Amino acid sequence: MAEALAIVGLASAIVQFVDFSTKVIGRIDKFRSKNNEVPVVFRDIKIQLPLLISDLKRTKERVELHEVALETQSAVLAVVQGCHAHVIVGLCVRVENDSGMYKDSNRVSC
Repeated sequence: MAEALAIVGLASAIVQFVDFSTKVIGRIDKFRSKNNEVPVVFRDIKIQLPLLISDLKRTKERVELHEVALETQSAVLAVVQGCHAHVIVGLCVRVENDSGMYKDSNRVSC
């Protein structure tokens, strides 16, 4: 029973993170299309999130097939939750424009 709950919990966390990350990538692409470039603070996120999403989808499939040990599932869940928090913090910072002033139009809503 505990193993089934762990599987459901991890699968749910992965689905939430993938959904959130896909939206983040969409927002960054939308921002880029309006301004012709991705702000420096978002470049790493734009590059790394697609790889992380792909890896997590494969991990979710393996978890659902019971190919991942319970200890590993717990570790992956902690990583997914930490990544989710890291992405949120990264997006909630304000982007400084060329004049050194902060503009709300350069901020991505969380």
